[in-house]
Amino acid sequence: MKILFLSRWFPFPPNNGSKIRILNLLRILADNHQVSLLSFDDEPEKPPQVEELETICEQVITIPWKAFEPTSKRSVLGFFNLKPRTLIDTFSNEMAQQIQSILVEQAFDVVIASQIEIASYFPYFNGRAAIFDEIEIGIPLDRYLKSSSTCGRFRYGITWLKLKHYLKRMLKYYPVCTVASADERKLVIDIGIPGEQVTTIPNFIDLADYQTFSGREKTNTLIFTGAFRYRPNYEAMVWFLEKVYPAVLDRVPDVQMIITGDHMDLPLPRVKHVVKTGYVDDIRPLISQAAVSIVPMQTGGGTRLKILEAMALKTAVVSTSKGAQGIEVTHERDILLADTPQAFSQAVIQLLLHKDQAAGLVRQGTKLLEAHYTPQAISAKYEKLLQQAVQKHPS
Repeated sequence: MKILFLSRWFPFPPNNGSKIRILNLLRILADNHQVSLLSFDDEPEKPPQVEELETICEQVITIPWKAFEPTSKRSVLGFFNLKPRTLIDTFSNEMAQQIQSILVEQAFDVVIASQIEIASYFPYFNGRAAIFDEIEIGIPLDRYLKSSSTCGRFRYGITWLKLKHYLKRMLKYYPVCTVASADERKLVIDIGIPGEQVTTIPNFIDLADYQTFSGREKTNTLIFTGAFRYRPNYEAMVWFLEKVYPAVLDRVPDVQMIITGDHMDLPLPRVKHVVKTGYVDDIRPLISQAAVSIVPMQTGGGTRLKILEAMALKTAVVSTSKGAQGIEVTHERDILLADTPQAFSQAVIQLLLHKDQAAGLVRQGTKLLEAHYTPQAISAKYEKLLQQAVQKHPS
């Protein structure tokens, strides 16, 4: 098939979970099909690194991404529109025109639109068969349900209602769509989308990308990977440093906490032995040297690539149930799960003091990865989706 892949994120370098998913999807699709990439460039201040992608794709085209500005005129007027105002404010005429142009000039069999920001351009697909990859509604729903103030509940409630109804209208165009976890699939079905329309395609990684770094000697450190631009990452670290880490320090005084990613100068609880690296070009060496990777997520959706990456790099994982959502892990077999501060701190301390238990989790985690979260495990599933999209699309 000839596939046009539309992406909200420019997938190289693969320095966040969305980019890793997109890059790996492009790789498996390109094994059997001709793939062209039309992507927003989320870092327009830097020239996009197209060389790697040009070895995969027939062509690579980028359009500058316009970040959401809550106080812009378009955004404010969006309060009075049924469409979510983030989609109104970030809309790009240039992207719409480029989509129309390339679909007129070339005979693509199917369009794959990754994430809602780019899937919302469906009116410009010129009637092509299409797949909406990675619907994610867990975060706005969590914000609404967990808001403690009347004002916040009203605001997030309006956002959730707009998103829900917009998705229901938009998904009439997408007979095939994917989510990254069974939990996310249930949420999508609960808003009224037929179950046969929604397929779970979990995030996955290519183990070959991690072999060089795995098996390094572990230092007495914890690591959390994730930019604070993604709000659930920031909320997770505030919870951990405030409610969990002091108990870990009391028991293991020489432990060190490493936090990677853009921290956006957001304040964190003041505790000792915390290192904020900021953005690093390659987090794999840091993860591979850490004793424990922590995933203390309280909100969010999808499948945590930070867990898959830690497993690939032979680093034991402690996560909340929310953090491990979408991955078929078993507590005390391939991961430790803990949802209260006391249980989380105890789990971390346990792995720091008992290296044999950590090694056992690592061994089982590797088996889990190989069975369910590699390109080989996902490729056949996606081939079926491509066939379904073409067959279900009206001529």
